[in-house]
Amino acid sequence: MPLKAVLNHAFGLRPASRDETGRTRILTPEEAERLIAVAMRPPETIRDPHLRLLKMIAFLLGSGATPGEMFCVRAEDVNRATGEVWIRGKETGAGKTPYRRRMVHLPARAWGLIGELPKEGRVFLTTNGKQVVPDGMRGSTVIRQFNKLCVAAGLNRNKEDDKEDDGYEKLVFYSLRHSWASFFSAQIGDQDLLLDRGGWANADMARDYREQVPRDFADRLRAHGWDFAA
Repeated sequence: MPLKAVLNHAFGLRPASRDETGRTRILTPEEAERLIAVAMRPPETIRDPHLRLLKMIAFLLGSGATPGEMFCVRAEDVNRATGEVWIRGKETGAGKTPYRRRMVHLPARAWGLIGELPKEGRVFLTTNGKQVVPDGMRGSTVIRQFNKLCVAAGLNRNKEDDKEDDGYEKLVFYSLRHSWASFFSAQIGDQDLLLDRGGWANADMARDYREQVPRDFADRLRAHGWDFAA
């Protein structure tokens, strides 16, 4: 152990905490179910007969992958027999760094919601069946539709109501990665496994995603069928 660490421990000193930046909002188990319920019966403003938005939501909540990683998943990356999906380390437009190349494991609840996927090519498509290239310039239609689902579920504000700067944080696709980190930690509590599954370079990065949750959080997740230990 480094001498500095020994001295800090002896004098009761702890490393300075990181400044919290970015998103802090996660879904509660109950909010996740509200979003899923709306995605199963989309509002009239969204034409999604094949429930492709539901597939995306289930995958992100169940895997901890980023939206960019999700849009790069191909049919050959999916192994339903083991419940695993391979996340490619490098893919044009996905903005990945090498340490993100990994295998993620989805709980049975996520697979049940995802249902059938295409047998070839990219498997998470827009509501009209087109591929999304995550280059930061496309995919806006999917993002707008996701927001409509959140508004319909009472999780996001309408534009007319979102005018005051009162600390409100909008729920976005990336919020589901934060939610997964909190879900997984509440049930599993294995920091090394969290890093492996989430693809973070170190514990500090993972800590920025994982939020503090009530002690009954894990049981509430199981009550809705989410079991990350299975």
